[in-house]
Amino acid sequence: MGRALTVVGIAIGLVVLAALGVLLEAHLQIRSIHPPLPERAAIAHALAVDDLPVRIGYVLTSEQRSPDNRIGHPAFVVEWQDGRALAIDAGMDRAEAVDFGKPFEAVLGAAPAIAYGSIAEQLGARATAVRAIAFTHLHVDHTGGAYTLCDAPGRALTIFEAPLQAGRGNYMTSGGKEDIERTQCGKRVVLEGGPIYVLPGFPGVVAVAAGGHTPCSTIYFVAIGATTWVLVGDVAFSHRDIVEDRPKNALYSYLLVPESPDRLAELRAWLRGIETDPSYRIVVSHALDEIEALPPDLGLTRITPAAA
Repeated sequence: MGRALTVVGIAIGLVVLAALGVLLEAHLQIRSIHPPLPERAAIAHALAVDDLPVRIGYVLTSEQRSPDNRIGHPAFVVEWQDGRALAIDAGMDRAEAVDFGKPFEAVLGAAPAIAYGSIAEQLGARATAVRAIAFTHLHVDHTGGAYTLCDAPGRALTIFEAPLQAGRGNYMTSGGKEDIERTQCGKRVVLEGGPIYVLPGFPGVVAVAAGGHTPCSTIYFVAIGATTWVLVGDVAFSHRDIVEDRPKNALYSYLLVPESPDRLAELRAWLRGIETDPSYRIVVSHALDEIEALPPDLGLTRITPAAA
C-alpha cells in the first residue's frame, strides 16, 4: 500500500511539474513580445483614406452576470456604403456560451450565461454581407462563432491575421486556432507591414499588434465619421481600468491567463495618450455595461435579430 501511494505521489508531482513548466514557458514567451506602438498621428494618417466605413454595431452572443459585474461576449460588425461588412471577433454559438459560463458559475458564483445566439444567427440574411473577419486575439470566447458565418452555400470569407496571430500562440490560444481551422469557408490572409497593418479591401480599419494579454493580441482602429473606435479586446477588464491605470488581478494574470503585466501597463499608458483626443473612443470587449452606456448618437449600437 505504501509503495502504491508513493507511486501515485510521484505521478501527481510529475503532472504538477509539467503543468508548471508549460505555465512558465507561456510567461517567458508573453514577456518577450513587445511590438512597437505607433503614434496617434501615424494612425490618423493611415485612416485618412477614401471609402471609409459608414456604420459600426455589435452582436451580443452572450452575457453573464457575476457578483461584481456583467460580462458580454460581442462581435463587432463594421459596414461600408456598398453593403460589405467586416466582423471583428465572433463571440460564441449558443452551446459554447453556456459551457464557457459554467466555470464562472462554480468558482465566482456567477449567474448562468445567457446565450443570444451566434453572430450568423443574429445577423440573419445580413450575415452574407460579412466578407471578412479579424480577431482581437484567439481565445475561444472571441473565435467560437466564426464557423457559423460559413452556413450559406458557396460562402467565401477572408480571415485576416496579424503576423503574431499567424505565428505565435500558447496553450490558451490553441482552441482559437482550432476555431479558425473549422471555419472551412475561410481563406487566411496574413497582414503585411507594421507597426500599423492595413486590411486590404476594408479601408478605414487598421490593426496594431499589442501583446500583453496573449501573444496574438491585436488592437483595431475603425474610423467612422468624426469618431475613431479603438477595439482593444481584453488588454483590460474595463475602460475605467485603463483611465485609472488599474492592473488586472494577479491570480488572473499569473495563473489563469499567462499575461505580461508590464506590457499591459505600457498599453494602458499608450491608450490613455490616444484618448486625449476625444474623437477616439476605446471599447473593451467584455465591459458590457460600459458599451451600453456609450452615447447613442455615436452609433455603436447593438444589432439584434429584429434589427438585422
